[in-house]
Amino acid sequence: MQDAQRVLSRLVPVGALVAALAVGAVACDDDDDTNNTPAPADTGQDAAADVGVDTSVDATPDTTADTAPDTTAENQAPTAVIAAPTEIEATGTITFDGSGSTDPDGDALSYTWEVTSAPDLSLATLDDASAEMPTLLADAAGEVVIELTVSDGELEDTATATVTVTCPAPVEVSGDIDTDTTWPANGYGCTHYLVTGTVRVLEGLTIEPGVNVSFEQGTGMRHSRGATSPFVAEGTATHPILFTGTTESPGHWKGLLISSDLADNSLVDVIIEYGGSEAWWSDVRAGNLSVMDLTTGGTVASASIEHTTLRHSADAGLVTAEQGASFPVFNANVVTQNAVPVSINANQLQWLGAPGDNDFTGNTDDYIEIHDATTGNRVVDGQNWVDMGVPYHFTDNVHVLSAADLVVEPGVELLFAENTALYVGGTIEAVGTASEPVRFASILDQDGAWNGIRIESNSVVNVLEHVVVEDGGQSRIGAGVDEPANLTLFKNNGRDASITLRDSVFRDSAGVDITFQNESFTDYQLRDCSNVTFETPPVSCPFPAP
Repeated sequence: MQDAQRVLSRLVPVGALVAALAVGAVACDDDDDTNNTPAPADTGQDAAADVGVDTSVDATPDTTADTAPDTTAENQAPTAVIAAPTEIEATGTITFDGSGSTDPDGDALSYTWEVTSAPDLSLATLDDASAEMPTLLADAAGEVVIELTVSDGELEDTATATVTVTCPAPVEVSGDIDTDTTWPANGYGCTHYLVTGTVRVLEGLTIEPGVNVSFEQGTGMRHSRGATSPFVAEGTATHPILFTGTTESPGHWKGLLISSDLADNSLVDVIIEYGGSEAWWSDVRAGNLSVMDLTTGGTVASASIEHTTLRHSADAGLVTAEQGASFPVFNANVVTQNAVPVSINANQLQWLGAPGDNDFTGNTDDYIEIHDATTGNRVVDGQNWVDMGVPYHFTDNVHVLSAADLVVEPGVELLFAENTALYVGGTIEAVGTASEPVRFASILDQDGAWNGIRIESNSVVNVLEHVVVEDGGQSRIGAGVDEPANLTLFKNNGRDASITLRDSVFRDSAGVDITFQNESFTDYQLRDCSNVTFETPPVSCPFPAP
């Protein structure tokens, strides 16, 4: 309507135009100094005729020349305006208000919102990116940068705003948790729970993805053996659960202990760091994570552990004790930057997964320690020892009991402390390859620094093939054995020891490489002895009867 009025205001009546021309003609006559004769009266028609103006009267004004749009009235751009808080606590909802945006022409506006920057851990999205007032959950600590673009259909304008998301104060925890409890993540990237005194979890505890638990010096957390609900800490690859110390120093806090035997105990995408200040039991090492019952002959503590990192312990990354621990799943874990990666009982080695499933490197000492705690390293079940990428260190004697079958796969290194030995009362199948032999040797890597292997079963399954046995012969293994040796064949409970030897090397013994109880070779069954080298003293298979 305003444009139409501007057009009409510029229309000039024809009569006014004629009058103006007439006046102009008179003015021109007055300026002619050479003609002083008064001009005859001018009726108006003659003046109009002189300039070629049509003086005929038309009652309808001709407006055709003035109906075109006024191109000088250009559209003007709108102005984007954002109203938002400058700071908000995590888990709050941010409202972004674009209603203050304006358009000078009064045109309707459309809104386009975009989060151009957010904390790395944030998962939040705008509820409606085209609304005038969208909202966003402040789910992670850090800065959120939002951009608003407003448009009138032709022109647009952009504005930005920054909101700082802060962490709430952590919840302080100590003492007993005696009911099933869930710990949520109230803002990713924050410390959610502060342990000020050692916590006993007497029932179930579920910890949600992204939760950070910080422990003051010397404190720890224990899931007790009598719990009827599981300990479940399951994070995600992008939002792991973190157990850490209030100071980033190895040995700052005690560690996490799981003593219950519940099959649903689970740690997935968890980081445990800076523990190992003190062992949970005097006969074992300290560690970031201990899975064991603290009573002799008690329950078998259990936990599935996947995609979990155990690091920066002052002692071991993972600790077990006795026969009482199982890992139904142990896969894709990283145990690194500890004093040692694992301290475990021999009967639990079967739980450590397949070759390449886990990473035990990058520690001060890269080996899996096998200890006896109080009852000895007894292999009572079927065991399959695989190459974990690091050697096995045996700090005490290992006994493969009569009902147990031990399989040692290619590439495995079994290193023994001084005055220790491997006793085979069940069966042993140690079969390597030419490129990946099985190695039995001393931790000290010197002649005569452990006692060797004693075979005391008569199973036809017993075989040592593509193996190296060295550094043994520190002491005789058993009564009636005259000489220390790398390999001793021993008659036990009336059973004649039996063994198959192929493609193997025996060397660097402090005594001899092979010996027999009472030196009676005829009492033993050497089923095969092909391509075997005995270096101390040099002998060859088969042996002559003494």
